[in-house]
Amino acid sequence: MSEHEKEKATQPPVSRAGAGPAPVIEGHKPPSAAAADRIAASALTSALVATPAIEVGDLALGKHVTVEVPLFNMDPGADAVLSTYLVGPPSLRLLSAPQRLWRSQGLNDPSKVIRLEFRPTEVGRVRGKVSIDAAWPAGNRPNEHLEIPIVGGAHLPDDPTLDEQDARKAAEQRRREAEKKDEGDRATTDKMIAQELAEDRDYHSGHLIRLDGQRIRAQTSLESLYKARHDSIDAAAGYIGEFVRVLPPHQTSIAEDLARFALDLATVTIAGGVAKRLEPAVRRLLGTTGMAAHTIHQGSRKIAEEAGSAAEPVVTAVADGIKHGVKSGGKVVAGKVAPQETGAGEPAAVGSDAKTDFLSAQRDRLLTDHDAGADSVSIRIHDALLPVLRSNPEAAIATMGSVADALAAEKPIAKTGQLQATLSQWLRLVAQTELGSVGASEARGKGMATRGESPLARMDGANQALPIGEEPRRHDGLVDVDFSASSRDPQVPVKINGARVLGVRQRIVEELRKLPLSALGVPVRASGHLDGGAASVTVTRDEAGNVAFTDNTTVPWRQATWLARKAGVNQGATDADERRGARKLFDEEIMIKTFETIPGGVKTDDAK
Repeated sequence: MSEHEKEKATQPPVSRAGAGPAPVIEGHKPPSAAAADRIAASALTSALVATPAIEVGDLALGKHVTVEVPLFNMDPGADAVLSTYLVGPPSLRLLSAPQRLWRSQGLNDPSKVIRLEFRPTEVGRVRGKVSIDAAWPAGNRPNEHLEIPIVGGAHLPDDPTLDEQDARKAAEQRRREAEKKDEGDRATTDKMIAQELAEDRDYHSGHLIRLDGQRIRAQTSLESLYKARHDSIDAAAGYIGEFVRVLPPHQTSIAEDLARFALDLATVTIAGGVAKRLEPAVRRLLGTTGMAAHTIHQGSRKIAEEAGSAAEPVVTAVADGIKHGVKSGGKVVAGKVAPQETGAGEPAAVGSDAKTDFLSAQRDRLLTDHDAGADSVSIRIHDALLPVLRSNPEAAIATMGSVADALAAEKPIAKTGQLQATLSQWLRLVAQTELGSVGASEARGKGMATRGESPLARMDGANQALPIGEEPRRHDGLVDVDFSASSRDPQVPVKINGARVLGVRQRIVEELRKLPLSALGVPVRASGHLDGGAASVTVTRDEAGNVAFTDNTTVPWRQATWLARKAGVNQGATDADERRGARKLFDEEIMIKTFETIPGGVKTDDAK
């Protein structure tokens, strides 16, 4: 083999036919098809051909890369003599370059390569170029000059790439510009509306006074609604009574977590009730307000045009305002403590400190909600109705009056709803201080359902087998349902014999008597013996609906367990079949019951 052939045999492999080999750049993709096409196009006019650009990448400081750039001599009859030099910062270094190029056999046959090193020492973009002068002493071709640009950059090791940083800066700039534009638009609209009101001050002065009077009435109704909720929390304190056991310090956050959930539970129900009561009246009043362009000035017309219809945006604004008025403090939590998980088997313990934490957190947050809610009614709804005042002042005034009426009508429902929410969450607190708790993050990690971010009762200790003639161990706060059933025909509904809740006073059970167990959202256990005690079944359900079970029924001749047969599977049943049977038992026969429809009622030990 000749020296010429040996040197060609050591060249890098071809990456795609017709495009030449890819530059060997660590961590980078080969040239695109478009780049390869540009190389091919340049070969039609020049004998010296190379990649159109050298990309050395965006490296973290401390890293380096070696780049190989293939060169092609497309002259059909003569070798080329080269003079190569690098222009660029010190981070770029020319390692080697050929002095002579033999003839290439097409663009899949590079003659030789230029080797570069990029070793960045500072952050930022890098620009440079490789300049090549080529001559063909033995051929009939003029000298050629080729410049190949070098592009790259460097970033700190823990920072994103420069392109990512630029993209973030551009996005932030667009956001600022959009905010500035929105502020300008709002300022322009506010100025127009202010001008309209000033122009019509004499005509609308009486209407404005009447509208403000209805606004004050709405504020008063909202204050009365919040006071009713506050009174319900005080009433719950009396229902709960005094406890003498001590709450372990690591469990104190449970009281505050469940207090927040009690407020949220009642708030969502009340806000939805007010909105449902209010929206039809508002839609009826504003549906024919006639906010036509010829009756209003540009400011109000702009509001109507941007919203899409004359009345609908005002209806939406009023409805949203009332919901925000009831729920506005929802994210402001007094005395917030991060949720903590507790283990099972802790001493049953609900003390006066826990009661204080549980009730005080609700009272404090309700005060915060009240202040923000009053502002919401004053500002949101009042301002939404100002444009309507121009075209139909009576409709605007009547709408604000409807807000006051809806809030006043919801007051007794809010009072009951808050009391029930507080007491149901107290049951959860009592249960979790004895059974232990599972935090929301832990529950999600196990694939369990959750109730927002509130902790769940740890039900492992309540899922017990029932030896014949014995009762399961009782746990405070757990709704314990006792049933009996036929082992021969599990499809026959079970007979509920009674239920009990320990660790709470009888007044709590009486106050919650009309709510189905599914609405209470408290931990429940159903325990029963089949055919007078031949076998036992226990099923537990936590506050989020996660079920666990123990089925001690015998399985002769591959017969399925009682729970599996409850699900309709008679042989060869799996754990999933038993779980479906457990859910069916709870969803269709247990959770639909209320405290007052359980035979014999629900017993307590009326703890003092």
